[in-house]
Amino acid sequence: MVNKVAGVRSRKERVNQEYTQTLNESIVESRRQNPMWTLQTIANLVGVSRERVRQVLNQKHMPTAAVKELPVVVLTCAWCAAQFERSVRVHQRRLKLGAQKVYCGSECQKQGLSAWHRERSRARTECVKGHPLTPDNLYIVKTRSKKDGKVSQSRRCRMCRSIHSREYYLRQQQKQEQEERGQEISQSLSAALNEVVAESRARERRGGGR
Repeated sequence: MVNKVAGVRSRKERVNQEYTQTLNESIVESRRQNPMWTLQTIANLVGVSRERVRQVLNQKHMPTAAVKELPVVVLTCAWCAAQFERSVRVHQRRLKLGAQKVYCGSECQKQGLSAWHRERSRARTECVKGHPLTPDNLYIVKTRSKKDGKVSQSRRCRMCRSIHSREYYLRQQQKQEQEERGQEISQSLSAALNEVVAESRARERRGGGR
């Protein structure tokens, strides 16, 4: 009879240990997956007191205070059409800064902005200087990306290129004239200095002959 009681007591202790371990794991997992829950919410879920939940979290070095839930808004990416959540505060700040489209990540934003720039470039009828982009005033420039090797085409204004070439030629001509003028001044100064040195030496020789 004594052995039977000891066996029942041993099984009871094992069951209590398993129950306590499972209970503690449930409390820790609830806090990890739901940081916005209060201690009372977790206590009601697992069926223990609020103080017991606080003690378990303290033993596991986990936060006991609930994280305040930030309001979010569900948006649709303008490039991949995927739905995602973003903080209302962040979304409103971007709208104030003039953002017209929303993207779920940096890669989609890069692709979307590139497509927007291409469409805007095709729709332009004037260059940045105001020259009309007619077929006679256009030429195509091909550039190769250093990152992925892709070749892209862009339209350029012939009038702007002519003006830039003419201004570049005038700058180079002015630079050359300034260099030539500087050389002339340097040569004249060297000649005047040589004359002064020659006269000084001549006076010294005349003074020595006396």
